[in-house]
Amino acid sequence: MAVNVQCDIEVSSALSCCWPISIDEGCCPEAEALEQERVDQLGQIVSSMLLRWSGYQVGLCQAQIRPLHECSYCRTWCCGSADGIRLDGPNGMRVADVLAVYAPNELLLTDYHFDSTSQTLYRTPPDKWPARDAKHLPLGEPGTFGVDVVVGSPPDEWALWVAEQLFCELAKSCRGGKCRIPKNAIRVDGQGISVAVSENELKHMIPEVMAWVGAVNPAGATVPARVFSPEVARRGTRVTGGLYGVRGCCG
Repeated sequence: MAVNVQCDIEVSSALSCCWPISIDEGCCPEAEALEQERVDQLGQIVSSMLLRWSGYQVGLCQAQIRPLHECSYCRTWCCGSADGIRLDGPNGMRVADVLAVYAPNELLLTDYHFDSTSQTLYRTPPDKWPARDAKHLPLGEPGTFGVDVVVGSPPDEWALWVAEQLFCELAKSCRGGKCRIPKNAIRVDGQGISVAVSENELKHMIPEVMAWVGAVNPAGATVPARVFSPEVARRGTRVTGGLYGVRGCCG
């Protein structure tokens, strides 16, 4: 029986990633012996590992972000304009798409446009975005503002093949079968499934994984590179990091 990871992820404030991993029948009997729930959990573990090893460059993930600043009002050079907000994904990941927008007193908005080139979320005129977000309150409460986004880039065929190899090795370890994972590796527990493996050792003990990581992240970066824009950070603003070097511009 073929093994297919089902990517049915509930969007939350945590970064949720799931690659469409599919293993043909007979290629990995240990994986075929797992229940579908365990297959999906192991698929998310593999997806998270490869995402981190790529320096958060490869892999599509979903997350809920709250992009407005905590200032009493929004300065135009912070938010782009009165009708535009720059979006910054978790760990500096690039936003690929916007799934939903939740605004004060308007639970779900539809009159907006996301421009991926400028990473800006535009409100359809004459409407404007709120000036601030009450981040001390859970999303959905009065005065709060949030966006469900897809971040990252889709894995190509090579990346998916590497994911299949890693998935199978972890399934073998989980089932107690013979695999390339060192038996003296430490035990890691994640999302209801226990795997006897050290992430660092695993990356280097499986040549297919090591070759892929070396190609997509040769410098061993832990987060994507960021660009600082002098047009955004101007004299008199308080710069605290984030996309283009700016997260909070309270003048």
